[in-house]
Amino acid sequence: MPPRRLRWLLPLSSLLLVACDGAQPTAPIDAAVDVAPSDVAASDVAPVESAPDGFRVTLGPDARLRVESTRVAISGIELVLRLGDGSERALSAMALSPGPTPSSLVGQSPDGWSVTLDVSPLAGSAAQSVRVAWQVRGAGSLLGVELRSPPVTLPTDAHAMLDGAQSWSFTGALATAPGTLRARDAMGRVAWPTAAGDVTQDTATTGFFRGDLAWGDGGLSLCADAPYDRWTAVLAERPTTQWSLRIATGVQRDEAVTLSPGPRGATLQGSWVLSPARSGHPFACSDDAPPPARTRPPSAFPRGWWSWNTLFEAVTRARAEAQVDPMRALDPGASHITIDDGWERAWGDWRERDAFGGTLADLAASLRARDVTLGLWLAPFAVDPAAPLATEHPEWMVRDERGAALLAELVPGRRFQVLDMTVPAAREHLRALFASLRARGVSLFKIDFLFAAALPAVRSDPSVTSLQAYRLGLAAIAEGAGDAHINGCGAVILPAVPYVDSMRVGADLTFSGTPPFWAAVAAAARNLAARRESIRWGVLADPDQPVLRGYTPDEGRAALAMAALSGGAFGYGDDLTALTGAQSAVYREAWFTRLRDGLTGPAAPLDQGVGSRFALSPILDGALNRFRSTSARPPSVWRATLSSGEAWAVLFNWGDEEATITVPPGVLGPRSEELVARSTVTTMANGGASVVVPPHAVRALRTMP
Repeated sequence: MPPRRLRWLLPLSSLLLVACDGAQPTAPIDAAVDVAPSDVAASDVAPVESAPDGFRVTLGPDARLRVESTRVAISGIELVLRLGDGSERALSAMALSPGPTPSSLVGQSPDGWSVTLDVSPLAGSAAQSVRVAWQVRGAGSLLGVELRSPPVTLPTDAHAMLDGAQSWSFTGALATAPGTLRARDAMGRVAWPTAAGDVTQDTATTGFFRGDLAWGDGGLSLCADAPYDRWTAVLAERPTTQWSLRIATGVQRDEAVTLSPGPRGATLQGSWVLSPARSGHPFACSDDAPPPARTRPPSAFPRGWWSWNTLFEAVTRARAEAQVDPMRALDPGASHITIDDGWERAWGDWRERDAFGGTLADLAASLRARDVTLGLWLAPFAVDPAAPLATEHPEWMVRDERGAALLAELVPGRRFQVLDMTVPAAREHLRALFASLRARGVSLFKIDFLFAAALPAVRSDPSVTSLQAYRLGLAAIAEGAGDAHINGCGAVILPAVPYVDSMRVGADLTFSGTPPFWAAVAAAARNLAARRESIRWGVLADPDQPVLRGYTPDEGRAALAMAALSGGAFGYGDDLTALTGAQSAVYREAWFTRLRDGLTGPAAPLDQGVGSRFALSPILDGALNRFRSTSARPPSVWRATLSSGEAWAVLFNWGDEEATITVPPGVLGPRSEELVARSTVTTMANGGASVVVPPHAVRALRTMP
């Protein structure tokens, strides 16, 4: 584990979160700043204006930034270098001179650090966003670069939209009302904490690579620019009754780089995009800061049955093949079987265990004869310490600071070694493994626990950061997998976009040893809504495969609808050989099959909820409060446009009491009908519509011809 101070800094590579305390005024309030001496005149630095609706970013002659949005102005934002020895260098305290462009400055410190800061509008941006770019030269170890504001006061209706570190992490909107959150609040990855690295443990005040700070008609959306070589984050901390924003790139201990002096010396550079926040459009900055281009052509998500949510580690060839006939009877369009964890001898020993009952090649051939394709689960970067790979190739494993193989607790109570993706032979091993499995007939790979490759560790090549190693590993897998569909899970989301075809966007919907619970459905809907804007560059959002067992009929319908709203990544999680007649009937209901088959893209949430607390995990919420939603309320109203052109509104009641849910004007036509229960639809004078929805239930409204 890193020293205490570095552990405290690790969450800084996330996104925005700020809170206010007590009754606060809503007029713009500037933070007090001390202007450092400078030899740059005001005329030497041009202000940069963005959107004409009151959003503006200005770089002052004192090298400090000012961000203005409706009702709030934040002044005195400094660029700070964090060095490997723990010291800091603020740009405003350096000797300043004009930069290469009218909107840039250059700072030079007495000990040889040179920093260039450029704040420029983005050409062609609909929101007229601003890019804040920096370049650092110097002699010594540089850990990271940070934008840091003095304490500020925000409107009382402020909230933050946070994007978690990886697939299972909390992603959603949290209010910043007094007492809601504390800086460095309780740690809690969505599934469980891990001792392997703080970066996978999200805090309530942390988001990764992008985030929003919004209030009413104003706010700020911030994104890191690709490529994602270093962890980037935004943190809000509260040293007093006010809050300070800290936006950092480079926060893990293994991200420190050594720069050399001179005009040809190595440099470190990066940039952030600042955009005005937009209501109903999480992470609006993503429009102008997309991830690296995809390396793979589009790949459809095959509809079929997935073993984990019903068989868990007890999957066998016979039990999997038994699903084919009931799957086809239930859904003639389903033609795929995915085998999850339990088929292998050990993590890292990807050979069939004897109890599986056959070979993958034979299973693939048997399924192919029935026009069914085979998918397979692996945790490619994780290696059981007792597996032959760990004992035969210890040089392929990442190490801790003492030089021993790192043991990462990826599953509660189980520790694994992690492949070092800076070792060419380890990458070739993965490439060959996936090529071999593809040749044996596997046409989909669910690759899980991917964040393991990005854990802080000592790697063979110290010049490669954890995220660069992560991307190297994914590239090797993608090369070996060829034209197979790649489903990423437990993934650091944005750096994986070039290499996967679909990606899990939330936690599991059910867990071994515990019955399904409503909180997991609500959490999945919240993450699906929040990440809809984060995963849209040719990557399908996978909310996990729903089940009906353990739910009331209303809850089961809601779970199916939630999964269908992903718009193309639907699968079955139940044991289809054990469905009751009533459960089979729910799967066949006409409203659901029309929604499942008709959506060609993700539905649009219209009322993203704002939570008042941070949920440690859906497991804890489910155990402590069986029927309540986790943290931020998921959207209740979703707009869905079917391939037929039909306009739908899908309504969820996440609460415990009957509720009237209203569809805003412009979503449906003048006449609509409710399809799930033939409920009465009330047409409103303003063109909206409303319907009464029972607790834990879904209703679907369709515009009538």
